[in-house]
Amino acid sequence: MIPRLFILIILFLIIMNYIDFKIISGILLFIYLFNEYKSIKEDLDNQLIEKLEHNPLPHYGNHITSNLKQLESYKKKNLSSYKEGMTYWNLFIKNVKKLENKKLINYSNIYDNAVFYLHKSINIFQSFTINTNSSISDMKNISSIVKNLYKESYLILYNLSYELNKRWKKNPDINNKEIIINDINYPLDSSKSFDFYG
Repeated sequence: MIPRLFILIILFLIIMNYIDFKIISGILLFIYLFNEYKSIKEDLDNQLIEKLEHNPLPHYGNHITSNLKQLESYKKKNLSSYKEGMTYWNLFIKNVKKLENKKLINYSNIYDNAVFYLHKSINIFQSFTINTNSSISDMKNISSIVKNLYKESYLILYNLSYELNKRWKKNPDINNKEIIINDINYPLDSSKSFDFYG
């Protein structure tokens, strides 16, 4: 039997007489990608999993690290949601670390960004329960982990708001504002559809 590559080369030479080279090369590239789609996708997924396994989780307290490690055990069920949630989580931690700097002058926008990134990451992790093909017990477990992660992260923001408000009261500034934050009891607002923590 004649190898597939040999047939493609012959077809390429025959068609080359009638069609422009750019079009032929585009068609051949499309055919190649179409044939190799599954293996390319598997390779990319494996590379992403390896990359995520080698990146250490951001450390910000034992409870948070424990929750993130528990959540990490479910990442293979929905890798894209996990990766997106961790991206926003890392942005949240970066903003928190900036806010801990006592020399920081304009902190209101950074605080607002930290709140946004926390809500975004938690909502993505929470949607993880919907997108996975898991049992109900797995979904409840993921939901519990995400709620605990939110509570611990919210406490960080709560403590930061207390410190930043002390600074603001000592020296009110037009670039900053008093941070008004509710207590840890987060009522779920059903008007926001899936946005549980927003």
